[in-house]
Amino acid sequence: MSDEDKIDLITLKYEKDIQKKTDNLITLYKDQSNKELDEIRFEDTSL
Repeated sequence: MSDEDKIDLITLKYEKDIQKKTDNLITLYKDQSNKELDEIRFEDTSL
């Protein structure tokens, strides 16, 4: 296997890993965002 092929495989591995972590962060953000919106929605707004 050539050095270029090895580099491509390593790059692909890291790209997949980064994409997976990015997706996890997006999911976490959406979950957190929904919770915060729920808290705001049910807050007592009387002054």
